Amino acid sequence: MSGIRGLSPAEHGEIFDYITLGGIVSPGVVVLSGHDREQNFDVKEASGQKGASTTWTGTKVGSFTATFHITWDPVADINEFAQWDDFQALCEATVPPLSGKKPVALDVWHPDLDRNGFRQVIMKKMGAMSHDGKGGATVAVEFQEYYPPKPASSGTAKAKEKPEDPNDPLVKA
Repeated sequence: MSGIRGLSPAEHGEIFDYITLGGIVSPGVVVLSGHDREQNFDVKEASGQKGASTTWTGTKVGSFTATFHITWDPVADINEFAQWDDFQALCEATVPPLSGKKPVALDVWHPDLDRNGFRQVIMKKMGAMSHDGKGGATVAVEFQEYYPPKPASSGTAKAKEKPEDPNDPLVKA
């Protein structure tokens, strides 16, 4: 973990207002939901008895929704809509057909995502922009964690012993 534990939104609110995706800071203010960390268990009920055996089989691939609240304020010279177009294109570039045949995961960072181990994501769903009638809008984006399986270790590799070469001067000695 990157030392974010113990940071309070009351003291460090600005870092809770955005996500960093592929090194780019998201526009507007973000609210996260569904970024729970869920585990997989194989539960086998005991036949004719009370109870069950439970075996942990790994961590589930997670997903979460990031709801972005973006504004345009000409007095403060803030136009997050212009920034949104580039950010939306970045999100969409993670999935085929824009990314090719395979998804292209981007590094993601937010204190709450970091706390639950989310490191790389791809876009799962881009919501429609909902305007609030006051110069702002909301867009919900679902992200899927990118967590490809790692090849299982085949054990320790042992070098095969070479047969002795009868012509080797060390063998002859």
